[in-house]
Amino acid sequence: MPNRLRSVLLSVAKESETQFGVFQRETEIRDLRVTFEITKSKKKHPNSCTVSIYNMNEDSRALFQHKPTKLSISAGYDDAPRLLFTGSMTWSETVQKGVDIVTTAIIGDGARPFRGATVSRSFAPGTQVITAVLYVIKAMNMVAPENLANDPSLRSKFQAGDTVHGKCSAELSRLLEPYGYEWSIQDGRLQALRENEALVDETVISENILNTLEFGPPSETTKKKKKPILNIPMVLNPELKIGQKVRVEGLRIKGRFKIDELTHSGDTHGQNWMTTAQAIQI
Repeated sequence: MPNRLRSVLLSVAKESETQFGVFQRETEIRDLRVTFEITKSKKKHPNSCTVSIYNMNEDSRALFQHKPTKLSISAGYDDAPRLLFTGSMTWSETVQKGVDIVTTAIIGDGARPFRGATVSRSFAPGTQVITAVLYVIKAMNMVAPENLANDPSLRSKFQAGDTVHGKCSAELSRLLEPYGYEWSIQDGRLQALRENEALVDETVISENILNTLEFGPPSETTKKKKKPILNIPMVLNPELKIGQKVRVEGLRIKGRFKIDELTHSGDTHGQNWMTTAQAIQI
């Protein structure tokens, strides 16, 4: 198999200070050394990414000196990088390390609406729960996922009315938890799934293929959860998503799992270039 060149594309854009999810024209940065550490989970707290870029020119470094700023990272091989992470920059610094000028930034997926979006409204008795849910989601400048918007159980009505007041993130949790939902923001989009629900798309992972990549086979863990957990290490795979179904076909482990946690780490000029998925059996 011919050698494939690692590829990382960074897109940087100034965000609106008054509207969540509104950006100016993006600036692309490529063909530089980039390292990154990314963690994603099904939890509501924003997924996080730490990225370091080496030896940008002065104009590019200036993009990291002001907030709010949106930063997206795409990674892969050759000239076909795939979206790996997107979010709002929460911190950055530029330092001299030997002969290199290194800019490091911390990014949170949906960090601004999670922390800053607020809401205040009362709903009369007889109002459907979904009405309040959609109102809170709109205040975050987001769109409800189809499974949530079409859930018949959310057509139940407030017997004594309801008031949403304060942070949208807290109010959304309060409204959805009685119906078994966990919500999170994944690549700038709201996701809401029950424990036994998964995204529609499914990927197949062969244990034999994993072994040939020298990262070792999937290994079951013994965390304090009711269902078996599987750790699946592999080369960097931007296509995996939180909530996605995974079918493992191996000699030792077989079955269907749902991805609950993901970590991506990479260095365009080093050895590190891998993904680890933690998945629960379904």
